[in-house]
Amino acid sequence: MPRAVAYVEEGGTGIYLKALLPRLGLSDALKGKLVLLPPENRPHTRSPMAKPKSEMTQISEILPYTGAELVGPLPAEIQLTTSFAVGIASNTKEAAAAQALISFLKAPAAAA
Repeated sequence: MPRAVAYVEEGGTGIYLKALLPRLGLSDALKGKLVLLPPENRPHTRSPMAKPKSEMTQISEILPYTGAELVGPLPAEIQLTTSFAVGIASNTKEAAAAQALISFLKAPAAAA
């Protein structure tokens, strides 16, 4: 059992986590272990694993940081996958570059 589980309250992850824990029967076991990440500790600002200490958080909040280890995702049946849409503005000056980026992102190699 982790000592702390970090999450961001806003957005889909926090909402999903709050619904998932009761579904898994883990609400009582994790009471007092859920750590809301304050704005200064959110992704792209500082490692969410640094302060407060956490042993579990979103994959996207682990991968960018040296020293943080991704042990693995949640099982597929309870994993929340976030999808992103992409498009090219009709007035873009760099349509070819935008299309190249989209092609790269859609390629199997980008998944890694």
